Amino acid sequence: MAVPFAVLSVGLLLAFGVQGSALWRTIGGMLVGTYLGLLVLNPLWWLGPARWFGVRARMVVAGGGRLRGVRVTRSGMVVVRRAAAFPWGVVAMADAGVGRLRLWGAYAAWLLLQLGCAAVALAVASSVWVTLPALGLIMVVAMLALPLPGVSNAPGWMLFRLPAADASVLPQVTWDDAEASAVRAAALSDLDGCRTALDSAAPDRPFAAVLRCELALNEGRYADAGVLAAEFGPRQPLGLLGSQFAQVLVRATVYLHEEAEAQGSPLPAPGYDIEAAATVVACVPFGPRASDAFALYWHLRGEPKRAAQSVAQARGAAVTPYAAAHIECTAARVAAAAGRHEQAAAALRVARELAPGLARIGVVERLVSRSQGLPVPPTG
Repeated sequence: MAVPFAVLSVGLLLAFGVQGSALWRTIGGMLVGTYLGLLVLNPLWWLGPARWFGVRARMVVAGGGRLRGVRVTRSGMVVVRRAAAFPWGVVAMADAGVGRLRLWGAYAAWLLLQLGCAAVALAVASSVWVTLPALGLIMVVAMLALPLPGVSNAPGWMLFRLPAADASVLPQVTWDDAEASAVRAAALSDLDGCRTALDSAAPDRPFAAVLRCELALNEGRYADAGVLAAEFGPRQPLGLLGSQFAQVLVRATVYLHEEAEAQGSPLPAPGYDIEAAATVVACVPFGPRASDAFALYWHLRGEPKRAAQSVAQARGAAVTPYAAAHIECTAARVAAAAGRHEQAAAALRVARELAPGLARIGVVERLVSRSQGLPVPPTG
């Protein structure tokens, strides 16, 4: 989101005749304010005062690029470590049962904090190096508070759409204790712990259903994942959870096809409309791309460039080892289809390091070997 916003800002500056050293000074000052908001004020709010409103930081994502490790602190915070040291962010979710007004107050207070800091800086500014960062901070608020369509915990939706939203959408923007426990177990690749936590979750909680779908995919129960996603997905309004169910439908269908192809069995008839599912994923602006669904979709469409781009995006968004391993499996398929066999082998090695117990790795390994005309590894 920051990249198109930055491009727009530079375009506006050029349109107003800001050039030369003044242009770079303006860009530099505004970037300072932008990153002050994104990397300091925004995370600190969700890590601290937001608790007064029933909203808790659940996950800290440190760095960018490929997943390098995940741990859970004693307080229950999931810490995701990536290859690059920069940037970092916080994922915050409200506790189940938090009232609508209190939840809205968390985001209204967040908005006032950001704008208040910018206003104070502008009021006391005696230097352009104070004024420009303040303007950059205002840019952050404008960027994060865009009233995007689709139910999500994004500030824009919470601020402008939550007050008039139906009460039935509140479970989509809150986590109960069972869901939080399942997320922590999934982060540690503890499938048994994830299953135990989900057994105690309410059957009608949509996020719990998303987690059950993920568990089924990780255990190789692709048909079960597809059935559950097809049951819950149509019930959800346009939003992040609806997008996640749609991603499950794409993945479950393709994984079943991979399994049949590797075994030399007849390909099963598509149980779900992949085109329709991909449309749901795509229509959520800046929606979750932390899976290989889009890469699989473009791979099936015979568009290797878009498939490779989707793999790169997914690598930078995955927050669990199993999700990252699935992405590497798909990366191996995309690379093998393009004749990049060394890259395919490397991706499979990374997948095994991330999730040695993932059954799909062996399936994809057979498909990749077959595409190279090599002896096919035995199943098992």
